[in-house]
Amino acid sequence: MAKETDPARELYDLIKSLALQHDQRLDNELARHFDVAPWSSEFFQIVFTISSRIDELIALTDEVALDQDLKAETKAGLQTIQTAFGTTGLHNASHHTMQSYFSDAYVAPLRGLSGLVRPLRSYPKLDEVELAEVIDLVDQLLDWLNEHQLSEQDFIREAIIVGLSTLRFRLTRIHWLGWGFALQSLKDVIYAYFALERGFPEPDQNTTAAASLKKIHEFVKQVFEKTNFIKEGVETGDFMLRAFGAVHLAIAGKQTAGLITYLPN
Repeated sequence: MAKETDPARELYDLIKSLALQHDQRLDNELARHFDVAPWSSEFFQIVFTISSRIDELIALTDEVALDQDLKAETKAGLQTIQTAFGTTGLHNASHHTMQSYFSDAYVAPLRGLSGLVRPLRSYPKLDEVELAEVIDLVDQLLDWLNEHQLSEQDFIREAIIVGLSTLRFRLTRIHWLGWGFALQSLKDVIYAYFALERGFPEPDQNTTAAASLKKIHEFVKQVFEKTNFIKEGVETGDFMLRAFGAVHLAIAGKQTAGLITYLPN
């Protein structure tokens, strides 16, 4: 069963996981850590992910129970960390980054901020086994879709493949299921499912389409079960509609545990 985490804790854990070589530039060290080419599109996606997470935390700071002066200090600390991921910061030597942007004066307070933001925004924290299981589900569905064409509406199959591939990249590189863009990838897959369903109103007449719908449905259901996004009611007939709503609310920062059970029909 997946534990809970939050945006502040994930950022803290990520920074602490960076084993930076002090004599190297930060851009090269980030590329090495995330196994991407420096300044590639994947590199920019990762940097954007981290910077967006800091923007999210700055906005959340306004919602937590802190005095205004402490909110100002918290935001200033987050902005200092964010500087490391700007164009100038990425060209700095790693030892400068550690001293100027990733020092305990700025990073340690993220643990305290975690306790304040978690009641407002939390989501499943996957351990290595759970993460591997979700990635394996993605790979299985990708393999099947790559082997089967729909003849009609095949652009929908391609859209699902793109969504799954993006989800896989974000899970394998960032490990943040709760990051809005990872959830957005899952939402895109569900959305494409509905497009496929409408494109084949009588799937029994197209066995590949019917099999695709079944496999995507099963994939989303298993992801929800493994990440504890849903606790019961998995077999309800309108599961995919409820799943879409749950992911949509999660992206908006709403609590989703058990949500699918209680969404109105």
